[in-house]
Amino acid sequence: MSFRVCVRVTALMFVCAFVTAVPANAGQTPAPAAKSAPAAAPKLQWHGTLNGGLAVADGAQAQRGFQVGMNVKRPFSDHGSFVAQASHQYQRVTFPDDTTLTDRTAASTGIDADLTTRTILMARSMYLRDSVMYINSRFEQLIGYGLHLHDRTQRFEFKLVPGISVFQQDLAYSDVDGWEGGWGFYEEFSGKINAAWSVENAFRIRNNFKRKDHSVESNLALNGAITKQLGLQIEYQYNHESIVPPDYPKYLQVLSVGLRFKF
Repeated sequence: MSFRVCVRVTALMFVCAFVTAVPANAGQTPAPAAKSAPAAAPKLQWHGTLNGGLAVADGAQAQRGFQVGMNVKRPFSDHGSFVAQASHQYQRVTFPDDTTLTDRTAASTGIDADLTTRTILMARSMYLRDSVMYINSRFEQLIGYGLHLHDRTQRFEFKLVPGISVFQQDLAYSDVDGWEGGWGFYEEFSGKINAAWSVENAFRIRNNFKRKDHSVESNLALNGAITKQLGLQIEYQYNHESIVPPDYPKYLQVLSVGLRFKF
C-alpha cells in the first residue's frame, strides 16, 4: 500500500471516530425541563357538629322540652381557626303546675390561634340569657393565653387557658349596671375511647374583680357513633350563678339525651 493511500485511510477513520463521538444534538440549546404543577392548597372549610333532643311526658305529669346545639370551626391558617357555638334549652312542666324548668340561650364566636406547639391564644365574644337563673342578658368579651396539648393522631386534645374579660349583665336581682371586669380560666378536653365512642368536657369559671360575683359553666358529653356522621349524645350540664334571689338554688343541672350530626 502506497503512502498516499495510508494517509487517506487514516484521515477517513479519524473523521468517522469524530462523528461518532459528537452527540446528535450538539450545538443545539437544550429544551427547558417541564415544570411540575404546584400542589393544590387544602380547602379551608367549615366543619363541626349539630345536636338536638326532645322530652315529652304525660299522665301524672305533663312535660314538654327540647334542646338544640351547634359547634362549628373553620381554619384560617395552619395554626388558627374561627370558632362559633350556639345552644338553646327549654323544658316546661304544664301539669299539675305550670313551671318552666329550663330556658337558657348561649352563643359565642371568636378565634383560636396556636402561637407555639404547646400554647394557644383564645378570644371570644359571648352572649347568655337564662330566665330560670334570673339572667336577662349578659354580653362578655374574653381573651386568654394558655396551654394546648394534643397528640399527632388527634386522639386527644386538652386546653387550659387563664384569661380576663369585660362584661355587661342585666340580672333580675341586681341593680349593678355598666361594664365590669373579671378573671378566670377555661378548660376543654376531648378524647377518643375507641372507633365508636368519644368523650368531651368543657369548664369555665369567671370571677368579678371588684365584688363577690362569679359564674360557672360546665358540661360533659359522651358520644357514640351510629353511622359515620350520625351518633348518640348523652350530655350533663352544670351552671352556677352567685347572684340569685334569697333562698334560691345557685345552680342548675341538666341531663339530656339526643342525636348528634357531624359534618
